[in-house]
Amino acid sequence: MEVKGLAFVCIYAPSGDQNKSYRDSFLRQTIPAYDKAPAIILGDFNAVDEIDDRKSSNTTPPKLRLALLEPLRDLVKALSLTDVWREIRKNEPCWTYNCAASQARLDRIYCHHHVKFSDIHLHDLPLGDHRPIVEYKQHHPS
Repeated sequence: MEVKGLAFVCIYAPSGDQNKSYRDSFLRQTIPAYDKAPAIILGDFNAVDEIDDRKSSNTTPPKLRLALLEPLRDLVKALSLTDVWREIRKNEPCWTYNCAASQARLDRIYCHHHVKFSDIHLHDLPLGDHRPIVEYKQHHPS
């Protein structure tokens, strides 16, 4: 979707271990093929790009945990994207997905470096296991 020169790409990446290779391909090949600059890419990535973005009782070995970060990191680097949450909130935790055994920041908003936002926060909903992210774009009158 394009709005006043901005291309919005809303995604849902496949979840689960059984879809790992498909998700990796989706992040590394499919999304970049549809990207137009300047872009805002947002949605449920079902992946993290920093170890601190996931807390789990599962004891995955560190080497494997690092390998799981690579597809999303590759996407961010290839498209020169900025993580809006980290840009505004720095190291503040952002658990968008919660279940009994883990918490993670799976839902994300990325943009090209020249697209600026004034604020971002999580919104609590009584239903579901994901929390929506609300962002505020800075308005620059023409």
